[in-house]
Amino acid sequence: MKMVYYLSTAAVLVFGVSAFADGDADNTQPAPVSNLPGVSVTASDPVAFRGLSSGAFLLHREDTNKDLTIKIATSGSAIIGTDYQALPASVTIPAGFYSVGLAVNPLGGASAAPTRAVTLTIQEDPAYDIGRPSKAAVEIKGNVYEDQAPVVAITAPVDNTSLPAHSNLTITADASDSNDQVTKVSFYANDKFLGSSTKSPFSVNWENLPPGSFSLFARAEDQFGKSTLSSAVHITVTNPPPSTAKVVLTAPTAGSSFNPGANITLEAKVTSTTPVKSVSFYSGDKLLGTDDTEPYSFPWNSVAPGHYSLRAKVLGTDGSSASSESVKITVNNALPKVSITTPVDKAQINGPTDVVITADASDADGSVAKVIIYGDGKALGSMTAAPYTVTWPNVAPGKHVIIATAVDSFGAFSSAAATITVTNPLPTVSITSPKDGASVPAGTPIEIAADANDADGLQYLSFWVGDHRLGTDTTSPYSFTASNLEPGTYTLTAHAIDKFGQRGVSAPVKVTVTRP
Repeated sequence: MKMVYYLSTAAVLVFGVSAFADGDADNTQPAPVSNLPGVSVTASDPVAFRGLSSGAFLLHREDTNKDLTIKIATSGSAIIGTDYQALPASVTIPAGFYSVGLAVNPLGGASAAPTRAVTLTIQEDPAYDIGRPSKAAVEIKGNVYEDQAPVVAITAPVDNTSLPAHSNLTITADASDSNDQVTKVSFYANDKFLGSSTKSPFSVNWENLPPGSFSLFARAEDQFGKSTLSSAVHITVTNPPPSTAKVVLTAPTAGSSFNPGANITLEAKVTSTTPVKSVSFYSGDKLLGTDDTEPYSFPWNSVAPGHYSLRAKVLGTDGSSASSESVKITVNNALPKVSITTPVDKAQINGPTDVVITADASDADGSVAKVIIYGDGKALGSMTAAPYTVTWPNVAPGKHVIIATAVDSFGAFSSAAATITVTNPLPTVSITSPKDGASVPAGTPIEIAADANDADGLQYLSFWVGDHRLGTDTTSPYSFTASNLEPGTYTLTAHAIDKFGQRGVSAPVKVTVTRP
């Protein structure tokens, strides 16, 4: 992994701790700053091209006293090992250097590929303070200049086709791309968008054609957004003669209600002085089926729950057509029932621990297709049969939300939630030196010492004056030396952080720095 170090000769840093007066004290001295170095990251080269060039991050710190290891993490849409070489989990800036550069090397050669991004984020560590910016991003772009546009042509209908008004037309197209993939073909009549198709064979249905002359076009698009418009195919839609027919939807009757998955037979009666070619049955604008012999009917099977508006349309042999009045029906569906049986809502559980979650589910109209159980928004398991049980492993201390979702065979779903608290004692910590109320002459270093304990183990202790962190210590006995405090009264605390990130805070200790 290529890293470049940067040494600054333009400035000399002066170190020390300026004074901070606690909010309750009666002085107005400035706040002390942490003696830890601040670290930040920028994208020094924010764009990398596959097969052409790399990008780069620049990690910077505020001093050069010693080697400093910075923990980092990567995220984003770019995939490690597919879009770029893996970056290390940490980077060390050597003593005497302010910065280190970290190269982002794209993979995949010079082939065209979607633009993706890799984000580098500085992780917390007791050795430094995280400054701003704490994260940066590098884009990895494909060599899109070598990408060829797709080719496309309408294959049906043929040029100069004539159709009667109110008929339906299926428009199809062939589309290909020599070095990429056609992701979408869109269809147009003059400047009217008719619809799009994302799979071959590419087609769209244009229903109830209005009279007029139309130029049909298809536009093919690849995954990089390059597109091509086909040559035009011309059609003419003529007005049919007035219809003398009358059609009535006789079944089902208006207001009918059915169970989910019902088989519903649609029936129509036609009176006409001219020969009838066919009767079509619709739900809204969707064609369900067609019958060309009396008695006109269509079996609509396994109907999903919902509200439907049905109609029948008669087409004469002379091209004339007429539609029935709409009939509204309902296919009912009660939502499935689901509950979380264990753990109970608002349960308190000592942890960290494995939590066994069990749910009950039922459906009055059919069967429960599956039950999905989530912990804090993450799916823990999906079960298609009872018992609906899953184990959530090693749940950390804190509040957590459990959700169980039951889905029936028609896709209807309902959810239940429970909140649990995994308890864990906070670390205990106390300042052993200096004593509360101690007075120290200005210019005298103050050694702050603390005792701390936690059954699960401690990460580190941090020492604070007011709401400003002075420094940290990762090993017992825990201590920190504060120097250069100006006269005033200060409130000291020690914070103990356990391995779960829980924080225990000591009782405050007030110290007065007196004038010489």
